[in-house]
Amino acid sequence: MRPGSTSRPSPRRCLYVYGSASALPKLLLLLLAASSSAQAQQAARMKTDPVEAAAVNAVFAKLRQTASSEWNISGDPCTGIATDGTVIEDNGNFNPGIKCECSDQNNITVCHVTKLKIYALNAVGPIPQELQNLTRLINLLLAA
Repeated sequence: MRPGSTSRPSPRRCLYVYGSASALPKLLLLLLAASSSAQAQQAARMKTDPVEAAAVNAVFAKLRQTASSEWNISGDPCTGIATDGTVIEDNGNFNPGIKCECSDQNNITVCHVTKLKIYALNAVGPIPQELQNLTRLINLLLAA
């Protein structure tokens, strides 16, 4: 722009000043990759106590129950809705379900199962002994 001129620079000049238009997709890709990497590192540092993970899997298997697709029972059960603020006690959408509380221990976040719900799903059989391995369990809702 010339001194004293009130006109705005053309968009072409703005692109030239700030870089080429082809740099934007590269920048977005770089930001996406950095975000994914941070989430993967966070997930790698969070894990359910292995004894409790095995206990939850055994309880579900022995009572012939399958978990909601909202959380991961086949791997680390304390993920997704198991660790967020979702209420499972009076919520039919999360049945069966678990809730976990997580805390930092030596730069690793360890999660413990605090709630277990298997309610009105025709679960039959003896109560699995593996429940005794859920040492932080404070709320159990177990009914056929």
